[in-house]
Formats: sequence, structure tokens, C-alpha cells
Amino acid sequence: MMVEIENAAGQIAAPREIAADKISKRLVININAADNVIHGCEKFWQVRIRTKSGEIPAAKISGDITFSFVDPTAIQIALEDQSIDLTRSKQTTQKIGDADSFNHPGVLTMRASWLHSLIDLVLPLKFEPVRPDGSVAKTLIGYALNSNGKPRLDFSHNLTVAEAKQTGAWKLRISNETEHDIIEIKPAITFTKKCFE
Repeated sequence: MMVEIENAAGQIAAPREIAADKISKRLVININAADNVIHGCEKFWQVRIRTKSGEIPAAKISGDITFSFVDPTAIQIALEDQSIDLTRSKQTTQKIGDADSFNHPGVLTMRASWLHSLIDLVLPLKFEPVRPDGSVAKTLIGYALNSNGKPRLDFSHNLTVAEAKQTGAWKLRISNETEHDIIEIKPAITFTKKCFE
């Protein structure tokens, strides 16, 4: 018998041959998805079981198919500048990652810490991840993780298939809308690949 796994593009990803027998047999197929393909988020994968010759088998074939997935780990995404200073009423736009950093649906997470330029004053900043097409994906005004202000600058954005298909680099726009200078702005950005229903 032939066991074939067909990926979302209709390609046979992992053909395996196994002998049909009265005794139950276990077949394990491991698949490593390529990093640059949106796997399984738009279309279903399929498992096909057939005879090697393609003819209808003379006896009934039965069994169980079980899928298990290893959740991807969060990837640290580099920012153009690792420490940023912003004077009052100014903003900066920084490139995050590269053109291939967000080519799959997933969860984009942003956290940040910063300081007042002179005293221990709790001040907010506005963070906006910007899609490659220039539109703003999300807006959050929050306080540094190293302060007691709330809400903290700790948020996530679910990257959709449509967003993952956009070409070019994502950016992060940070705005200081206060009347004070803010220094040592240190964003921490991670991305975890994930499919959403």
C-alpha cells in the first residue's frame, strides 16, 4: 500500500510504502515545512491511501490516522535601532525584521521599556506596527514595562494570511506625544507562526 500526504498546493509531500497485513502496523511520517510557504492556513492537507498499482484492493483496508503538530517557538525580531531617544512631540519609524520575517500568519508581540531624560517621571508612548503597504495594523498608547503606569506597553497583533502575503518590510512607528524628552526606548519584538480559523 502507498500512503501519500498531499500538501495545500496539491503536491505529494511524503509518499511511503507499507505492506498491508492482518496485524496492525504503525507508520510515522515527519514533515518539515519550508519557512517561506504559508502551510495549511488557507487550504487543507490530505492523506491518501492506495494500492501501489492504483487498482482497487481485493480486501477491506481500515485503520486510524493521527496528526500531531509541534508548536513553533517565538522568534526574536531585530529592530533597526535597539535603543531610541525621542524628544518631545517627535516620532520615529523603524524597520522591524526583513522582508521575509512576517511571510506567515502568526502572533506579533511587542513590549518596551524607556526612561524620562532627567527625572523618574512616568510617561506614555504610542506604538503602531505598520504593514508593508503603509497602513497601520494596530495602535496602542501605553507605559513602559519598567514603570508603574498602566496600561503597560505589552500587546500583540494577529497577523492574517492577507497581511502575510504583503511584500516588503514591516515597520514600527513610535510617537512621543508628551511635552517631555524620553530616552532609552527599548522595544522587544517577537513573532510566532500560527494559523487562525
